[in-house]
Amino acid sequence: MHARLGLMLFALLPAATTAPAQKPPAPLQLSPGAFGFTNATGSEIIALDSVVAPAGIHVALCGDPATYAVAFARHQTAPPDVYAPAIAANFGKQNGDVFGVLGARARPDQTCYLTGDSTLVTTRVRFDSTAQVDCGTGLGHRLMAVKQRRLRHCWPMADAAGVRVVAALFVPVDTLVLASIVVATPTQLLFEDFPAAYHGPGTTTWRVDDGGIFSPQPFAILFLSRVNGTYVMGLTWAGAEGEDAFLLAADSANAFRQVQMTYRSWPPE
Repeated sequence: MHARLGLMLFALLPAATTAPAQKPPAPLQLSPGAFGFTNATGSEIIALDSVVAPAGIHVALCGDPATYAVAFARHQTAPPDVYAPAIAANFGKQNGDVFGVLGARARPDQTCYLTGDSTLVTTRVRFDSTAQVDCGTGLGHRLMAVKQRRLRHCWPMADAAGVRVVAALFVPVDTLVLASIVVATPTQLLFEDFPAAYHGPGTTTWRVDDGGIFSPQPFAILFLSRVNGTYVMGLTWAGAEGEDAFLLAADSANAFRQVQMTYRSWPPE
């Protein structure tokens, strides 16, 4: 009798309510673009990847504050059975869409990001001419709290009002090493992580012939833009045999997403 009454009372209680699950933000949609490099005079840029709509490409972002108006000129076909590293001296031996630089010439043999997305230009972060001398203890503690690792070194790369870009190297865990490029604001940390396995002094770890040493020097920021409340960055990482180029978008807390990655080869040093 009492058990039945208890079940009846339980059935009359209001159902527990839970807040609807928050949908993750939709990935940022960017207009098609491509990485490329300039010729020996800085008058043309050739795309390293195929371009969906070459006529829609109007600007080249080639580093802060280098921005150039461009227009599609032609499609170039490489000679058959010819391997030519992607450097200015071999510009005519590359296969791809070529864009003319309008007005001022670009720096020769320079990597650029070709795009028709005007918001990457209008929302671009303007960095100060000099970065701070160190990352500071406050930022260091924030980096360690997110990664749950001790910080070995932190290098400032660029500074602007309310935003900094730094390179961070964390203390290894066993043979696993971690370096990151981080965009830091007062309320947010956005990581592009480069994990690797360490095999001992003098061995290749992140890049060919790096000797197991991580340095921020081979990195270059082509641009950093704040689009629809989030950050988009063009980043290059040079090595002994070539250069990686990344288009990164921050779609979630604490992490960038690789929208695009391109490799530009050059003769070994």
